[in-house]
Amino acid sequence: MLKRIALVIPSFLVIFFIFHGVSNADKSGIIKISKFGNTSQLVGAEIIGQLLEMIGEKVEYIYSDKKKVYQSLATGEVDIAHEAQGDVYIKELNKGSIKEIKVYDAVLREDWWYPRYVERICSGLPDWKALNKCSEKFSRENSNGKGLFFTGPIEWQNHDAEKIEALGMNFVVKNLDTAKSLSKMLSTDYYHTSASSDINGVEVCAAIKNIFSMVIGAASGLNKTKLKGNIYLNTSAALIKQSIYEMEIFAEFLKGKKETVKGLAGLGDLYVSAAGGRNSKMGGFIGEGIVFSEAKKTKMLNVTVEGAELIFEIGKKVKEDFNDKKLPLMIAMINAILEDKKLDIKWENFN
Repeated sequence: MLKRIALVIPSFLVIFFIFHGVSNADKSGIIKISKFGNTSQLVGAEIIGQLLEMIGEKVEYIYSDKKKVYQSLATGEVDIAHEAQGDVYIKELNKGSIKEIKVYDAVLREDWWYPRYVERICSGLPDWKALNKCSEKFSRENSNGKGLFFTGPIEWQNHDAEKIEALGMNFVVKNLDTAKSLSKMLSTDYYHTSASSDINGVEVCAAIKNIFSMVIGAASGLNKTKLKGNIYLNTSAALIKQSIYEMEIFAEFLKGKKETVKGLAGLGDLYVSAAGGRNSKMGGFIGEGIVFSEAKKTKMLNVTVEGAELIFEIGKKVKEDFNDKKLPLMIAMINAILEDKKLDIKWENFN
């Protein structure tokens, strides 16, 4: 299938692209590149950004609402959008508020995909005709006995509704316009989901909470030989408070939002992991004074400790960007793992 896909910019930037190749799009000297689509759009945006950086330009990636990205281009909120397509794009293009830099024909494979387990409940797949025979298995309360077919946002122009109608299939199509729609679909009486547009913040929290879970878990070990009972919970409270503070700093450094850290992706996930996860368990051993290599060998030999694995991946780079005055907890655990030594927390540097 051929699709018209383009790289577009605001009209007022065209002259700079003609005479200078690229433009420092605003007074900050930073070219803002929009990220708003699927994997190919995100990867393409990164490639464009890296090419611009290679010729000395400063780049910032802006996560945009897919429905509003072209209006954002027109007003200058972003400077470049890759993989431009859809009715809204054509409308803004015809108005002259945005300009195409390059149009290319992409050959795309647009098939219908399904998880392997679906074959067990709908025999005859991958022949699409099999779906009609078991359409009731995919029905919902609001689909009037027909199977419910979920597809992407309307602006993706998949034309799934037209295909299903042409094939005479016993399905109705529902477009998942936003993350909120998907969140609502996945939620049940016992399973709650929430949506976020802060992709950077969510990804950062998902990763670094493992390191801070180890730090919080260290509280029990730090107090084990000194105090009896649950007195270590006071230490945990101090470590949790500082962990959230440092996660906010780290998330903002990687273009995430502070408020994401206080949500389910940050504080919520941190609580679950620190309350009884593998990272917390390893932290307890390290808090007792056992170095990581010994604790891994004697206590958790065949167990993956995500926090430690992450430290081996990013620890040196984090120490290049931060010191123990800025991130005393994170740096303390990084030093303990990388240098295989006892945990040394600089309590005096706490916020």
